[in-house]
Amino acid sequence: MKKIKIDSVDKLNQCYQDLSQQKIWSFDTETTIEGTTELGEVSKLKDEGEKDYQKRRQQLLKSDLRLHPKKAQLYSIAFYFPDTLYYMEIDPLFPLEYLQKIFSLPSIKLTHRATFDINVLENFGVKVHNPVWCTKVMACLHNENDVNGSDKYGLKMLTEKYLGQRDDVLDMKLKDISEYSSEEGFEYCGGDAIATFLLAKFFYKYLKQENLLKIFISESNIILLLAEIERTGLRIDKEFLEKKLRELNNIIRQELDVMIFAEAKKDFNINSPQQLAEVLYKKLSLPITEKTDKGKPSTNVKALNQLKDKHPIISLILQRRKLEKLRNTYLEPYSEKEYKGRIHPSLNAWGTRTGRFSSSNPNLHQLPARDEDSKIPKQAIIPDKKGQVFIKADYSQIEYRILAHLSEDQRLIREYNNNPNADFHQLVADTLGISRYEAKTVNFATVYGQSPKALGESLGKTEAEAVKFQARYFSKYPRIKALRDRTIRELKRNKEVISFFGRKRRLPDIDSKKWGLREHTERQAFNFIIQSPATGDLIKLVMNKLDKHIKKCYSGKARLAWQIHDEIVIICDQNVSPQLTKDTQSIMENVIKLKVPLKIDIKIE
Repeated sequence: MKKIKIDSVDKLNQCYQDLSQQKIWSFDTETTIEGTTELGEVSKLKDEGEKDYQKRRQQLLKSDLRLHPKKAQLYSIAFYFPDTLYYMEIDPLFPLEYLQKIFSLPSIKLTHRATFDINVLENFGVKVHNPVWCTKVMACLHNENDVNGSDKYGLKMLTEKYLGQRDDVLDMKLKDISEYSSEEGFEYCGGDAIATFLLAKFFYKYLKQENLLKIFISESNIILLLAEIERTGLRIDKEFLEKKLRELNNIIRQELDVMIFAEAKKDFNINSPQQLAEVLYKKLSLPITEKTDKGKPSTNVKALNQLKDKHPIISLILQRRKLEKLRNTYLEPYSEKEYKGRIHPSLNAWGTRTGRFSSSNPNLHQLPARDEDSKIPKQAIIPDKKGQVFIKADYSQIEYRILAHLSEDQRLIREYNNNPNADFHQLVADTLGISRYEAKTVNFATVYGQSPKALGESLGKTEAEAVKFQARYFSKYPRIKALRDRTIRELKRNKEVISFFGRKRRLPDIDSKKWGLREHTERQAFNFIIQSPATGDLIKLVMNKLDKHIKKCYSGKARLAWQIHDEIVIICDQNVSPQLTKDTQSIMENVIKLKVPLKIDIKIE
């Protein structure tokens, strides 16, 4: 294999000429945090002792700082195609246009951390053009069940697992790339580029064989958009955020804690399950309603809710937990992740089994319950500048429209076509002669794969009564029952199910000897064929179309800013918001053709 270090403009031009002859090539970037404010502050520790300096420096290197879309600095880059590896350390004297020419090529550009690498290059002044393929997304489609744990789709792990290679280069001691020798950097960065190419070759063969290429191309079409959303980020009202944090801390410490201690007639650690259980069940003699897996009295939310009428301390503890979660899960992460007045959360194409996005750094998908307090995290996020507004559009009961389409239930199809704004829960309530609440609960159990036991608890009925309730539901909607039965037959035959977009979910536990696990797997399968298109692939298709339309018709005046579950958030100039609202509604409601109409709820804020 030819290994060429780019140390002159001529060699950089040679690299461009070689890559222009390729249909596909891989690249990898390495970044440094040298020069950032954080590392500069740590360097001051040298005066206080080498041990403290090295300890804090390693903590910094292990943090997500060098993965931050605005803080990581491009240090080196490698390009690979069969039998040829190029490597260059960034030299500010090299003309930028050569790198731009490389990333403007029409060839497929392979990388493992696509949005990160794109943003590093963009921050350096190089705009990456499509097509871009990400081996991390390929890996997710290859094994959609490996979603838990950040290392499941790491390059090192994938290389060992699928290529059978344990590359010593990938095991190099953790340190900043600038601390490697030039030869070590060549091996490290180049090794990643080679591994990326070989993994893509392996995964492509699988995706083609399993008819998953269409899904993969759909995922690839929005990679540049996801990178842009992350790079641009969301503006934070710092003054509002700091004020709310102070208010929450005061309410928790100076009000709720004081009242809880007064009711308990002692001070204790409220966050300690053991100490709280001792207060509730021994000192206050409250009845034990739930136990932990180890047989100890439980203090979880379910247990406390059953005690609300037994003692005033319970409501205080529940209120404290709600406010503590609001502070710890939303407001503090916003504050910690804020950088120059913005947060830069990621929308990840991996992390869920249905194809729905996951969110991280911080996680904006984990919204609190819909009450007055839940508005606080949303209020902390504001438009990019004065004179701008949010357009928020989300699909109306999309899961149930997908259910009507897939089941081909003529009653539901007729109702939706006669009234596109029909309320699915009310339709079921009228048909079964039950309350809307009961209908919504049964619908939820059907679509989300809730067990009869859980359904019974939600309805205030026994498990046996819930089974009868669901049987009555299916007797009135036999096409939904037929769809469920058909899905389970397919699952038992193939050990997998496929959504109508073509996404797959493998569920080998259908062969388990444990009856409960098999039942759970059946519910997972039915949930997948509805949830996957509803909150996964449909949303990605819409985002791609909306983004193209906004860039074509509203360039500089609007941008697609965020996505959460089945809602899309746009930031735009106020004067274009009325027309863009109409355009958004038209695109979202006509993106695909179903047997029932799609409807969205849309508002300007």
